[in-house]
Amino acid sequence: MIFMRYPAIHRKENKERTGARRGFSLIELMVSVALFTIVMTISIGTLLALVNANQKAESLKSVINNLNFGLESMARTIRTGHLYYCTTSNIDDPLPTGTQDCSSGEKGLVLTDDKGKRVAYRLQGTVIERATEDDPEWIPFTAPEVVVDGMLFYVTGTTPAPDDLLQPTVTISIRGHAGVKADTESEFHLETTVTQRLIDQ
Repeated sequence: MIFMRYPAIHRKENKERTGARRGFSLIELMVSVALFTIVMTISIGTLLALVNANQKAESLKSVINNLNFGLESMARTIRTGHLYYCTTSNIDDPLPTGTQDCSSGEKGLVLTDDKGKRVAYRLQGTVIERATEDDPEWIPFTAPEVVVDGMLFYVTGTTPAPDDLLQPTVTISIRGHAGVKADTESEFHLETTVTQRLIDQ
């Protein structure tokens, strides 16, 4: 039987190959896990911030859609109406007649619409309400998720001078917030001015 001896250089190469297959050290693994944890923490934080921003955008979109519809409906009724009576939110039944300015702003407005019926708007608590002379029960005008912190009507020009051709104007100012959670609430402040379109009353 013939025995072959490998030179020392081959034995050294075998030892080097064996050492190369031993894997990572404990310190290397700990550093890798730590880096992975840091990256994942930053990623999750960014994802949560995006989700929060999306919820806030959705709540703001809900507010704008609801308020745009309500404000446009209110403005259309005011624009084609007449006999504006600006008053407090304590509006009695029957609805008041006549006209009354309020340059400093009030929470209630009564007017006669284009069909000759008295219509009233007011802020009650955090909800805008509407009533008519045919249906004196106050009906919420805004969605439950919309919280109105303040609303004022500014009415001018309801009793013009004999030679005054300027039409009465009504400015509506609404501020509030919306959102299910405190951290996703969206504040809003809307204001519009409506000029009466009727020339003769």
